[in-house]
Amino acid sequence: MGRKIRTGALLMLVLAMIYTQQAVIYAQNEAEKNMKKTTESENLDGTNGEDKEQEKPGGEEGDKEQEKPGGEEGDKEQEKPGGEDEDKDKEPEQPEIKRYELEIPKADGKNGYYLSKPSVMITHNGAYGTTVYELKHGEDTLLQGRIKYIVSQEAEEQKTKISLEGEVFEEGKNILHVFMEDEEGNVIPEYDETIEIRIDTQSPTVTLEAPEGFSTWYQKEAWIRVVSEDGTWGSQVDTVTCYVGNKIIGKSKENQSEFLITQTSKSGEGVPVTVTVTDQAGNKTEKTQKLFIDSLAPTVSLTGPADYLITSQPVTIEYQATDENKLESCRAVIDYEKPEGEKKTEVIDSEEKWSLKNGSASLVKTFQEDGIYKTSVQAVDKAKQKSEHFLQFMIDTKNPVIKMVDELQGKYLKKFSWDYPVDVFIKDFTTFVHQIQMDGRLYPIGTEIDTEGRHTLQVNAIDAAGNEAVARAEFVIDHTPPKIQFYQVEEGAQYEGILNFQVDSRKKEDWIEEVLINGKRQTLKKEDGKYTFQITNPGEYEVSVTAADLAGNEAEENISFEIVPEKTILEKAAAPIQKILSGKTEKEQKNRQGEKENRHFAMLKWIVIGSIITILLIITGVVLCRRKKDSAKEEQADEE
Repeated sequence: MGRKIRTGALLMLVLAMIYTQQAVIYAQNEAEKNMKKTTESENLDGTNGEDKEQEKPGGEEGDKEQEKPGGEEGDKEQEKPGGEDEDKDKEPEQPEIKRYELEIPKADGKNGYYLSKPSVMITHNGAYGTTVYELKHGEDTLLQGRIKYIVSQEAEEQKTKISLEGEVFEEGKNILHVFMEDEEGNVIPEYDETIEIRIDTQSPTVTLEAPEGFSTWYQKEAWIRVVSEDGTWGSQVDTVTCYVGNKIIGKSKENQSEFLITQTSKSGEGVPVTVTVTDQAGNKTEKTQKLFIDSLAPTVSLTGPADYLITSQPVTIEYQATDENKLESCRAVIDYEKPEGEKKTEVIDSEEKWSLKNGSASLVKTFQEDGIYKTSVQAVDKAKQKSEHFLQFMIDTKNPVIKMVDELQGKYLKKFSWDYPVDVFIKDFTTFVHQIQMDGRLYPIGTEIDTEGRHTLQVNAIDAAGNEAVARAEFVIDHTPPKIQFYQVEEGAQYEGILNFQVDSRKKEDWIEEVLINGKRQTLKKEDGKYTFQITNPGEYEVSVTAADLAGNEAEENISFEIVPEKTILEKAAAPIQKILSGKTEKEQKNRQGEKENRHFAMLKWIVIGSIITILLIITGVVLCRRKKDSAKEEQADEE
């Protein structure tokens, strides 16, 4: 106890000594500050504390202009301090603090923006107070400082100006805060101002876009998309103006604008489109692109025979194409059908075969062979506009042409009916008579034939000149579905080990179209005239087979079977014994199962009883241990 008292007393003594030391230091510092202020005042005034502002230059007697007229003593209130009549209770006059001067050049852009970074001059006036300035850009401080009247030891040179040159300013909004503090560091409210200096020296960026680029030709009109940006700190886009030539076609205030250009090109020259983007500060960016627009499709013509001319003389045709701008391609297409029904098509699009001159193209061709001619001239300009002109004529020196009959030759059909108009299957350049026979008998057009077997269709035509034509075709009527045959496999059978089976159609003219094993399509491969398949994995299988014939008839057959693993020699030897053993009664199996379940229940019951007894023993031991510890603590307390 005595030791604690001594320690506390010593601690209080140390604290008292520290406090006394700090008080002495504080008093010394205050004294130094007061002496410093007095010294500064004497150096600034030059009078060691006397009021210099009351002295007037030129004499010891003071300012004579302030003296009262008619008296040598003058106005007592104007007497200099230090005299015998000075009012000792008068408070010292506060020094005059003059407002700073701020020189900011006029903005050279629009809306108060500077297109070039300015030079700002801050001038501190007078010998008293402090001019404080701070330049910020957003949340960042760019520059800050203080200006105060300072006299050097060599000369009374006043350092009162600072210039904020253009480099210190950033793009966008710059905030200049200028204020004054008095000699005691207090802010003078009337000398406090904030100036916003907005700078944008960068012109907007401009991107011109067209749907398919500026090298592509457009039909009739085209949209031009203008994307302009002025940066994060720019004054932002003010006006987007679009010109075609010297004509304004639209204006916008949006950064992304679209303008529709409808003026078309002439002689293949692009339409000049100029876009100017001006920001709010007055910066301007101009871009020009050419658009290729074609409003008219090419003009095409065929000069020579009249349409649908029938002649026995050669025919000469001139193919022509022109466009007001540029042609992309020209071609002549000639569809030729011989009297026998043979057809061919000729396309002439090679530039070497066309005569090109001043945006036009021409081609001359002569036809001499018998037949039906359908020809056309096609032209496409750079804008993908297409023009086409058709012409049909006939050259006939031979028999009528019978069509479509030969297409039946060798065909297999489910049924037959000839119901085509006469002018569809008989072509001739003059009038004609015709006759249709089926199997040697007259056949009325449209009659349906469904009798299975081979049939013969014959068509005769005689033109007015006596030229005769005959067309004949044999075909087969078949509406019986094909038959499918399985080999080495039976429905519902069970096979041991590997199974090889075959599938085929019963008729040679029919064919197997598809085989599915358990829904999976198989690769068809014939061996010895049949489709052979092998199955090696045990399991249940379903085979689906589809067959078709030449007439389009189809048939489907399905078969199911099972593959089991091949038995070993031991399994085969033990099969009779296994059969005997498996003949036990169901009652015996149930009794055996019941005995097994009773054994499991008895075991589970004893496990639960044992777990409960163990838990009770553990709880009892924990309680006895706690009681023993509590008794020991009580005995120890009694002894103390």
